[in-house]
Parts: sequence; C-alpha cells; structure tokens
Amino acid sequence: MLKPGQMAERIGVTVKTLQKWDKDGTLPAYRNLYRRTVSCLPR
Repeated sequence: MLKPGQMAERIGVTVKTLQKWDKDGTLPAYRNLYRRTVSCLPR
C-alpha cells in the first residue's frame, strides 16, 4: 500500500488524477483506520 503522493509519483500522474480515478472506479483506493487514503497498485 502506498500513500497517494507516493502512488502518483510512481505512475507519473498527479494526486488529483488518482482522486478522480478513485471516484470513477478506475483505480480503487482504500482508507485505513485513521481515514488516510492509501492506494494500491493494480495486479
């Protein structure tokens, strides 16, 4: 699991793009107990 900024840097997009992808289901994101969003690389 990666934080949004780490994920964005790894795949070469912005955090806003990740948020959009989470919203439309392109790349699901998961929230931990502290409600921080973490993203997971697709398999």
